[in-house]
Amino acid sequence: MNNISFTLEAHKAVKKDLKKIYPKAAKEIVNKVIPHILENPSIGLPLVGILKGYSKIEFHYQGVSYRIVYNIDREMKIVFIIAVGSREKIYERLMRRIS
Repeated sequence: MNNISFTLEAHKAVKKDLKKIYPKAAKEIVNKVIPHILENPSIGLPLVGILKGYSKIEFHYQGVSYRIVYNIDREMKIVFIIAVGSREKIYERLMRRIS
């Protein structure tokens, strides 16, 4: 890993999210995608509407599209991961967690 300038925090249910997806995809997310986000949180696509202020990274593994949704506290240098999951279920899960 290179110089990671942000600290990772995660919603308490993110571990459960990772257990629900294909184990090799979860490993790839933890070992490659999340460190990449910590190096440069701005790489994510900003969400719009009621999800304004959150960003997402899309990750594809063996034909399945996954999302990692997070927000950034630039002042405290924290990336807070809200949810991880397949495209079909992520936004419903996200809405429950932020309300």
